[in-house]
Amino acid sequence: MSKTEITNSHNNKQQSNLTYSVLLESARINFKKDSILFILWGWNLALFYIFGFFITRSLYLMRKQTFFETILVSLLAFTVTYSIFHLIRNYKTRSYNPISISIQYGWVSFCVCLVVIHIIQVNTQHEFYLQQPLIILMIAFAQTITGGILRFRLMIVCGVIIGILSYITSLLSISPQFLIGAFAFLVAFIIPGHILYFQYKKKKQVHNITI
Repeated sequence: MSKTEITNSHNNKQQSNLTYSVLLESARINFKKDSILFILWGWNLALFYIFGFFITRSLYLMRKQTFFETILVSLLAFTVTYSIFHLIRNYKTRSYNPISISIQYGWVSFCVCLVVIHIIQVNTQHEFYLQQPLIILMIAFAQTITGGILRFRLMIVCGVIIGILSYITSLLSISPQFLIGAFAFLVAFIIPGHILYFQYKKKKQVHNITI
């Protein structure tokens, strides 16, 4: 290979790395901006699991189940409405690239899998004790893949922790499974969501000051 060819190959490699770095940074910014949804869904689902834990422990709360379910459904409706509003509001200003699109497909697949798990539970005649471990395992998978693509070490660590929790949950009865599930959403969504959204707001403030 001639010296010119080696130089051109080196330049093309540098340009390719630069392009990837730009796409990666754009995808990281988009994800941090959307981390507000992690916070909302994390708290919503954590409350649902906490309620599930206490209702299996208290006959009084079981009698008040309709009241608490109304509150949870109202919170869920608010979360869904805000999520749609957030995505529509930021649609035109969002910079889409192959990395961001891959992550979106991953999380859409994750949501579909959760729906399928719930359908399996409904169609199962006996008690489906593996529902919660499977849900937690799916969270761990989505978390680890996203962290690996975006190079967020925090999300990778959280994914590993949640993966371990999914195994622990499979060894427990249904009541403590809800408690572990609530903790899993804390680790998976609430903590990373607050940290990533804080980083996004801080960087946005620095950018505005610079301008």
